Amino acid sequence: MGMLVLLAAMAAPSLQADMQSVEAARNAAIRTGDMAALERLYAPDFHGIAAGGARVDRTTLLGVFRRNAGGAFTAESEILSARREGNLVIAEGRLRLFSTPDHRLLSDSFYMHVFRRHAGRWQMIAGAATPIPASRP
Repeated sequence: MGMLVLLAAMAAPSLQADMQSVEAARNAAIRTGDMAALERLYAPDFHGIAAGGARVDRTTLLGVFRRNAGGAFTAESEILSARREGNLVIAEGRLRLFSTPDHRLLSDSFYMHVFRRHAGRWQMIAGAATPIPASRP
């Protein structure tokens, strides 16, 4: 029995890697305007604070994503840490948005996303972001 548990643990991706996959899928859905994927990811009771300080709910955030789909930007997101707290996961990361095709930095922020498992998948229930000031030359 012990060997089976060890093998299962070795085969399972780390929590941080799992959250990185969720974040990559989220960014792809935002970029392409896959609203069905975003509606599955963001819980109906989602609330958050955007990097600019605005409080947002799921409806507001999905509207922003709908308007920006296919925009001239790419997102680079990295999960810096992920930890379990009971039945929740708290993921901290850094998101950089770049213009296309010149790859100019548009925004840079740290974020914290809170997830719970629902129907076999992760759902974001809360999020907050804070901008990282541009460094001076």
